[in-house]
Order: sequence, then structure tokens, then C-alpha cells
Amino acid sequence: MSSMPSAIQILNILRYLSEHPSGARASVMSVRLRLPRSTTYRLLGLMVEEGFALHHPADQTFSLGAAAYEIANSYDCDTTIQRLGRPTLTELVGDRFPEAVAQLSVLRNRETMHLLRVSGNRAPVTLADVGVRLPAQLTATGRAILGHHSQAHTRALFSDPLFLTLRTDRGPTNLRELRHILQAVRALGWAREDSEVGEGLASVAAPVLDPTGFPIAAIGLTFRQDELDDVRRARAAEACQIACRQITYRLHGTRARFHRNARQPAS
Repeated sequence: MSSMPSAIQILNILRYLSEHPSGARASVMSVRLRLPRSTTYRLLGLMVEEGFALHHPADQTFSLGAAAYEIANSYDCDTTIQRLGRPTLTELVGDRFPEAVAQLSVLRNRETMHLLRVSGNRAPVTLADVGVRLPAQLTATGRAILGHHSQAHTRALFSDPLFLTLRTDRGPTNLRELRHILQAVRALGWAREDSEVGEGLASVAAPVLDPTGFPIAAIGLTFRQDELDDVRRARAAEACQIACRQITYRLHGTRARFHRNARQPAS
């Protein structure tokens, strides 16, 4: 008998079934999850009774049941990220970066939308209010997210040069220039922008990733450009990366396995 707690065993089965929507055989599950066959069938039987799994007699497979989907559909990712992000942003602009504005942003088509905004006591005035949308290719948070999207996704979003709008006289004007920027994002693990959203302002940002390496949000810090030298920029970027990892671990659990190379980089 396995010494693994039954709750963990059931969660592992749920995760396995979610990765095999067309159905999975109990015998294969038993091997892949390193569970005794008798335990696998017993737990699947309980899950079928409670509606968390379905048994398909025709091919002797199991799949997720309606109860599992009901729980999944009740989950609001944006609201959860906001709740987790608020103390993190507050800490960033507390004693560490009081001259900055911290943002938590998500991607909406070709724009970044700010879910949260927290200003330090010496922060500049910015456009980054909650609900504001800005061109994703110009913002540091947008670039942090786009840098972890596939090339095909980025190409589809910005297939027309007209989509690459500018707010100042700076920023990418074609897909090749955008890819070059995103290559740097992918290599560094964080993004930057300088006076591309607002004159005299500069930002850094890092992505919040799910266990597959897919970006679901980004955390950024915006400074007055003349207050952000290379050393300060690097420290701010590192702080954003740490904050993003903390949110990721809280969202998905410290046991989550990351497969950062599972997706093709955006550039």
C-alpha cells in the first residue's frame, strides 16, 4: 500500500484526468501515478460516486466529472490574483521602492489592463490606474507577458503594423523590432521600457507564470526615468521576479512542477 495520504492521491488523479480529457485507463494511471491498482480503482470509484469522475464502460476509461468542472468554473483568476497581489505590491513600494508605482497587470488582446495599482509615498504620477488599458507592446508588464507567449500568438496579435501604435516617439513599429525586444525579455526573465508609455517615466516588470510556463499576469514598477540607473533597475527587476514567484507558488502550490521550456518563446 502507498504511504501517500488519500487526499494527495485523489488530487493527483484529478490532475491526471485534467491532462487527458479524452479519457484515461485506470491501469495506466496506476503506473504513471505510482499507485497500487486496488487503490486507484477504489479512489476512482469514490470520485465517480461524488461526480468528480466519469466512467466510460465502452472503452474502460475515466474522465473528469461535472463536479470537477463546477469547481473550476467557480474560480475567478483575476480576483484571486488581486487578493494575493495587493500585499505584495504594498511591500514593494514600502521601504524598498517608495519612489515607484507598482502595478499588477493582465493581457487583454493587444492591451495590458491594470488589476491593481499601489503608489509609494514618493511615486510619480502615472496613467496606470486600475482598469486602464495600454498598448501591450509598449508597457513593461505587457512585454513581460508577451515574452512568454508563442511566436504564433505574437504574430497573430500584431499581424498588421497599424496595431503597433505609439504613445511617444519610442517603441517598436514592426514585428521584427517587437521580436527583438521580446528576445531580450526571454533572455533576462524581465522586461523594461523607457519613456514609451509616458515621457520621463521608466518601468521594469516580470511575469507571473502558471506551472506550464504560461504567463497569466505581470508585476511592474514605474519610476521617474532620471531616478532609475542600471543598478536600481536591476534590483527592481529582481524584486519583481521574486514577487511573481511568490504569487505563482501561492496560486499553484509549492509542489507545482514548472516546465518553462514547454512552450515556444515569442521570439
